[in-house]
Amino acid sequence: MAAALAVPQTRPRLGGTFLQLWTAHQQWPDSQWAALFGYLRDLGMNEVVVQWSRYDAIDYGPQVERVLRAGFDVWLGLGYDSRWWREPSPELVRDAARDVPRLAGVRGYYLPQEIDAATWSGKRQTHDLAQAIRAVRERFHPLAVSGFTNRQGAPNELARFWRDVQRKSRFDRLLFQDGIGAGKMPLDEWARWASPLARALGHRLTVVVETFTATGEGPAWHAEPAALARIQQQLQIAARVSRNAPLAFSAPEYMTPLGGAAAAELFHQVLLSLADTQQ
Repeated sequence: MAAALAVPQTRPRLGGTFLQLWTAHQQWPDSQWAALFGYLRDLGMNEVVVQWSRYDAIDYGPQVERVLRAGFDVWLGLGYDSRWWREPSPELVRDAARDVPRLAGVRGYYLPQEIDAATWSGKRQTHDLAQAIRAVRERFHPLAVSGFTNRQGAPNELARFWRDVQRKSRFDRLLFQDGIGAGKMPLDEWARWASPLARALGHRLTVVVETFTATGEGPAWHAEPAALARIQQQLQIAARVSRNAPLAFSAPEYMTPLGGAAAAELFHQVLLSLADTQQ
Protein backbone atom coordinates (compact mmCIF):
# COMPACT_ATOMS: atom_id res chain seq x y z
CA MET A 1 0.00 0.00 0.00
CA ALA A 2 2.96 2.37 0.32
CA ALA A 3 2.87 3.20 -3.36
CA ALA A 4 -0.87 3.84 -3.26
CA LEU A 5 -0.43 6.37 -0.46
CA ALA A 6 2.52 8.15 -2.02
CA VAL A 7 2.24 11.69 -3.33
CA PRO A 8 1.40 11.48 -7.06
CA GLN A 9 4.13 12.65 -9.44
CA THR A 10 1.72 14.00 -12.08
CA ARG A 11 -1.49 15.96 -11.80
CA PRO A 12 -4.27 13.37 -11.32
CA ARG A 13 -7.34 13.34 -13.52
CA LEU A 14 -10.77 11.77 -13.61
CA GLY A 15 -10.91 8.41 -15.36
CA GLY A 16 -14.66 8.32 -15.84
CA THR A 17 -18.05 9.36 -14.59
CA PHE A 18 -21.40 8.20 -13.38
CA LEU A 19 -24.34 8.64 -15.74
CA GLN A 20 -27.80 8.85 -14.19
CA LEU A 21 -30.54 7.99 -16.68
CA TRP A 22 -33.81 9.89 -16.34
CA THR A 23 -37.00 10.00 -18.39
CA ALA A 24 -35.62 13.03 -20.26
CA HIS A 25 -32.93 10.80 -21.76
CA GLN A 26 -35.63 8.77 -23.49
CA GLN A 27 -36.32 11.82 -25.68
CA TRP A 28 -32.72 12.71 -26.49
CA PRO A 29 -31.91 12.85 -30.22
CA ASP A 30 -28.80 11.18 -31.58
CA SER A 31 -27.03 14.56 -31.71
CA GLN A 32 -27.40 15.06 -27.94
CA TRP A 33 -25.99 11.64 -27.15
CA ALA A 34 -23.10 12.26 -29.54
CA ALA A 35 -22.41 15.60 -27.83
CA LEU A 36 -22.35 13.98 -24.39
CA PHE A 37 -19.95 11.23 -25.42
CA GLY A 38 -17.74 13.75 -27.18
CA TYR A 39 -17.53 15.92 -24.08
CA LEU A 40 -16.58 12.94 -21.92
CA ARG A 41 -13.81 12.00 -24.35
CA ASP A 42 -12.59 15.60 -24.36
CA LEU A 43 -12.30 15.34 -20.57
CA GLY A 44 -10.10 12.27 -21.01
CA MET A 45 -12.68 9.85 -19.61
CA ASN A 46 -12.83 6.24 -20.74
CA GLU A 47 -15.20 4.73 -18.17
CA VAL A 48 -18.93 5.22 -17.59
CA VAL A 49 -20.90 3.81 -14.65
CA VAL A 50 -24.57 3.75 -15.63
CA GLN A 51 -26.29 4.42 -12.31
CA TRP A 52 -29.24 2.15 -13.04
CA SER A 53 -30.77 0.31 -15.97
CA ARG A 54 -34.20 0.20 -14.30
CA TYR A 55 -35.65 2.79 -11.91
CA ASP A 56 -38.77 1.41 -10.24
CA ALA A 57 -40.89 0.39 -13.26
CA ILE A 58 -38.96 2.46 -15.83
CA ASP A 59 -36.75 0.38 -18.11
CA TYR A 60 -33.80 2.22 -19.64
CA GLY A 61 -32.70 -0.62 -21.91
CA PRO A 62 -32.59 1.44 -25.14
CA GLN A 63 -30.54 4.17 -23.46
CA VAL A 64 -28.14 1.56 -22.03
CA GLU A 65 -27.63 0.22 -25.55
CA ARG A 66 -26.66 3.72 -26.71
CA VAL A 67 -24.03 3.97 -24.01
CA LEU A 68 -22.64 0.53 -24.83
CA ARG A 69 -22.25 1.46 -28.49
CA ALA A 70 -20.22 4.57 -27.59
CA GLY A 71 -17.04 2.61 -26.88
CA PHE A 72 -16.49 3.32 -23.17
CA ASP A 73 -15.72 0.78 -20.46
CA VAL A 74 -19.23 0.45 -19.07
CA TRP A 75 -20.26 -0.72 -15.62
CA LEU A 76 -23.97 -1.33 -15.86
CA GLY A 77 -26.17 -0.40 -12.94
CA LEU A 78 -28.79 -2.99 -12.01
CA GLY A 79 -32.34 -2.19 -10.93
CA TYR A 80 -33.05 0.57 -8.42
CA ASP A 81 -36.07 0.77 -6.11
CA SER A 82 -36.83 4.26 -4.79
CA ARG A 83 -37.94 2.79 -1.46
CA TRP A 84 -34.25 2.22 -0.63
CA TRP A 85 -33.72 5.49 1.26
CA ARG A 86 -36.91 5.08 3.31
CA GLU A 87 -36.65 1.37 4.12
CA PRO A 88 -33.32 -0.18 3.08
CA SER A 89 -33.36 -3.97 3.25
CA PRO A 90 -31.42 -7.01 2.00
CA GLU A 91 -34.48 -7.88 -0.08
CA LEU A 92 -34.13 -4.64 -2.07
CA VAL A 93 -30.48 -5.49 -2.69
CA ARG A 94 -31.38 -8.93 -4.06
CA ASP A 95 -34.22 -7.43 -6.07
CA ALA A 96 -31.74 -5.23 -7.95
CA ALA A 97 -30.93 -8.26 -10.12
CA ARG A 98 -34.55 -8.85 -11.12
CA ASP A 99 -35.22 -8.76 -14.87
CA VAL A 100 -31.80 -7.29 -15.72
CA PRO A 101 -30.26 -9.10 -18.69
CA ARG A 102 -26.59 -9.87 -19.07
CA LEU A 103 -25.41 -7.77 -22.00
CA ALA A 104 -22.47 -8.14 -24.33
CA GLY A 105 -19.90 -5.37 -24.09
CA VAL A 106 -20.40 -4.67 -20.38
CA ARG A 107 -17.16 -4.34 -18.41
CA GLY A 108 -18.91 -5.07 -15.11
CA TYR A 109 -22.06 -4.50 -13.10
CA TYR A 110 -22.97 -2.01 -10.40
CA LEU A 111 -25.34 -2.27 -7.45
CA PRO A 112 -27.10 1.13 -7.32
CA GLN A 113 -28.28 0.79 -3.71
CA GLU A 114 -25.80 3.17 -2.00
CA ILE A 115 -24.64 1.78 1.34
CA ASP A 116 -24.09 3.76 4.53
CA ALA A 117 -22.10 1.73 7.04
CA ALA A 118 -24.02 3.25 9.94
CA THR A 119 -27.21 1.56 8.74
CA TRP A 120 -25.60 -1.88 8.46
CA SER A 121 -22.94 -1.91 11.19
CA GLY A 122 -24.59 -4.43 13.51
CA LYS A 123 -23.34 -8.00 13.28
CA ARG A 124 -26.65 -9.38 11.97
CA GLN A 125 -27.19 -6.42 9.63
CA THR A 126 -23.68 -6.73 8.16
CA HIS A 127 -24.15 -10.47 7.63
CA ASP A 128 -27.53 -10.04 5.93
CA LEU A 129 -26.24 -7.26 3.68
CA ALA A 130 -23.18 -9.29 2.67
CA GLN A 131 -25.27 -12.35 1.85
CA ALA A 132 -27.61 -10.27 -0.29
CA ILE A 133 -24.69 -8.75 -2.21
CA ARG A 134 -23.18 -12.21 -2.67
CA ALA A 135 -26.44 -13.49 -4.13
CA VAL A 136 -26.38 -10.67 -6.68
CA ARG A 137 -22.72 -11.29 -7.50
CA GLU A 138 -23.41 -14.95 -8.25
CA ARG A 139 -25.41 -13.73 -11.26
CA PHE A 140 -23.61 -10.49 -12.13
CA HIS A 141 -19.84 -10.26 -11.90
CA PRO A 142 -17.57 -8.51 -11.64
CA LEU A 143 -19.75 -6.48 -9.29
CA ALA A 144 -19.16 -2.97 -7.97
CA VAL A 145 -20.95 -1.55 -4.93
CA SER A 146 -21.25 2.04 -3.73
CA GLY A 147 -20.69 3.47 -0.28
CA PHE A 148 -20.58 6.74 1.61
CA THR A 149 -20.26 7.92 5.20
CA ASN A 150 -21.83 10.61 7.34
CA ARG A 151 -18.80 10.27 9.66
CA GLN A 152 -20.50 8.20 12.35
CA GLY A 153 -18.02 6.21 14.38
CA ALA A 154 -14.34 6.33 13.50
CA PRO A 155 -12.32 5.90 10.27
CA ASN A 156 -10.93 2.53 11.35
CA GLU A 157 -14.44 1.27 12.12
CA LEU A 158 -15.57 2.26 8.63
CA ALA A 159 -12.61 0.41 7.13
CA ARG A 160 -13.35 -2.73 9.19
CA PHE A 161 -16.99 -2.67 8.09
CA TRP A 162 -16.11 -2.60 4.41
CA ARG A 163 -13.37 -5.20 4.80
CA ASP A 164 -15.88 -7.53 6.48
CA VAL A 165 -18.56 -6.95 3.84
CA GLN A 166 -16.07 -7.61 1.03
CA ARG A 167 -14.78 -10.83 2.56
CA LYS A 168 -18.30 -12.17 3.07
CA SER A 169 -19.88 -10.94 -0.15
CA ARG A 170 -16.88 -11.15 -2.51
CA PHE A 171 -17.77 -7.93 -4.33
CA ASP A 172 -15.07 -6.85 -6.76
CA ARG A 173 -15.04 -3.09 -6.45
CA LEU A 174 -16.08 -0.37 -4.00
CA LEU A 175 -16.95 3.03 -5.47
CA PHE A 176 -16.73 5.25 -2.40
CA GLN A 177 -18.14 8.77 -2.50
CA ASP A 178 -15.87 11.41 -0.97
CA GLY A 179 -18.94 13.29 0.35
CA ILE A 180 -17.32 16.69 -0.10
CA GLY A 181 -19.80 18.09 -2.60
CA ALA A 182 -22.78 16.96 -0.53
CA GLY A 183 -21.32 18.52 2.62
CA LYS A 184 -21.00 15.16 4.38
CA MET A 185 -17.18 15.35 4.59
CA PRO A 186 -14.94 18.38 5.21
CA LEU A 187 -12.14 18.47 2.68
CA ASP A 188 -9.45 18.60 5.37
CA GLU A 189 -10.83 15.44 7.07
CA TRP A 190 -11.27 13.22 4.01
CA ALA A 191 -7.75 11.77 3.86
CA ARG A 192 -8.05 10.64 7.50
CA TRP A 193 -11.15 8.60 6.57
CA ALA A 194 -9.98 7.43 3.18
CA SER A 195 -6.54 6.11 4.15
CA PRO A 196 -7.77 3.25 6.41
CA LEU A 197 -10.35 2.37 3.79
CA ALA A 198 -7.59 2.13 1.17
CA ARG A 199 -5.50 -0.13 3.38
CA ALA A 200 -8.50 -2.40 3.98
CA LEU A 201 -9.71 -2.58 0.35
CA GLY A 202 -6.50 -2.20 -1.66
CA HIS A 203 -7.04 -2.41 -5.42
CA ARG A 204 -10.81 -2.75 -4.97
CA LEU A 205 -11.21 0.89 -3.90
CA THR A 206 -12.12 3.62 -6.39
CA VAL A 207 -12.82 7.11 -5.07
CA VAL A 208 -15.86 8.96 -6.40
CA VAL A 209 -15.12 12.69 -6.57
CA GLU A 210 -18.25 14.79 -6.09
CA THR A 211 -17.90 17.54 -8.68
CA PHE A 212 -20.79 19.63 -7.33
CA THR A 213 -21.56 21.82 -4.35
CA ALA A 214 -24.93 21.22 -2.70
CA THR A 215 -27.00 23.50 -0.50
CA GLY A 216 -30.32 23.10 1.29
CA GLU A 217 -32.27 20.07 2.44
CA GLY A 218 -35.20 18.10 1.02
CA PRO A 219 -37.23 20.09 -1.53
CA ALA A 220 -34.83 23.03 -1.08
CA TRP A 221 -31.80 20.93 -2.08
CA HIS A 222 -29.80 22.47 -4.90
CA ALA A 223 -26.48 21.61 -6.50
CA GLU A 224 -24.19 23.50 -8.84
CA PRO A 225 -20.76 22.81 -10.34
CA ALA A 226 -17.90 22.98 -7.86
CA ALA A 227 -14.87 25.23 -8.20
CA LEU A 228 -12.04 23.66 -10.18
CA ALA A 229 -9.55 24.40 -7.40
CA ARG A 230 -11.58 22.31 -4.94
CA ILE A 231 -11.98 19.46 -7.43
CA GLN A 232 -8.22 19.42 -7.97
CA GLN A 233 -7.70 19.07 -4.22
CA GLN A 234 -10.15 16.16 -4.18
CA LEU A 235 -8.25 14.54 -7.05
CA GLN A 236 -4.95 14.88 -5.19
CA ILE A 237 -6.38 13.06 -2.17
CA ALA A 238 -7.94 10.38 -4.37
CA ALA A 239 -4.61 9.78 -6.08
CA ARG A 240 -2.84 9.36 -2.74
CA VAL A 241 -5.27 6.80 -1.34
CA SER A 242 -6.27 4.72 -4.36
CA ARG A 243 -4.32 3.17 -7.18
CA ASN A 244 -7.36 3.54 -9.47
CA ALA A 245 -8.34 6.65 -11.42
CA PRO A 246 -11.21 8.40 -9.62
CA LEU A 247 -14.70 8.77 -11.03
CA ALA A 248 -16.82 11.93 -11.20
CA PHE A 249 -20.27 12.28 -9.81
CA SER A 250 -21.15 13.38 -12.19
CA ALA A 251 -19.73 14.93 -15.34
CA PRO A 252 -22.89 15.15 -17.52
CA GLU A 253 -24.68 17.53 -15.12
CA TYR A 254 -21.77 19.44 -13.63
CA MET A 255 -18.81 19.28 -16.02
CA THR A 256 -20.17 19.50 -19.57
CA PRO A 257 -22.05 22.20 -21.52
CA LEU A 258 -25.15 19.99 -21.33
CA GLY A 259 -25.41 21.01 -17.67
CA GLY A 260 -25.78 24.74 -18.34
CA ALA A 261 -23.55 27.80 -18.32
CA ALA A 262 -21.72 27.09 -15.05
CA ALA A 263 -21.02 23.49 -16.06
CA ALA A 264 -19.81 24.69 -19.48
CA GLU A 265 -17.39 27.07 -17.76
CA LEU A 266 -16.03 24.26 -15.59
CA PHE A 267 -15.70 22.07 -18.68
CA HIS A 268 -13.53 24.67 -20.41
CA GLN A 269 -11.46 25.21 -17.26
CA VAL A 270 -10.77 21.47 -17.05
CA LEU A 271 -9.75 21.38 -20.71
CA LEU A 272 -7.27 24.22 -20.12
CA SER A 273 -5.91 22.39 -17.07
CA LEU A 274 -5.47 19.19 -19.08
CA ALA A 275 -3.69 21.11 -21.83
CA ASP A 276 -1.31 22.65 -19.27
CA THR A 277 -0.55 19.18 -17.91
CA GLN A 278 0.31 17.86 -21.37
CA GLN A 279 2.76 20.67 -22.16
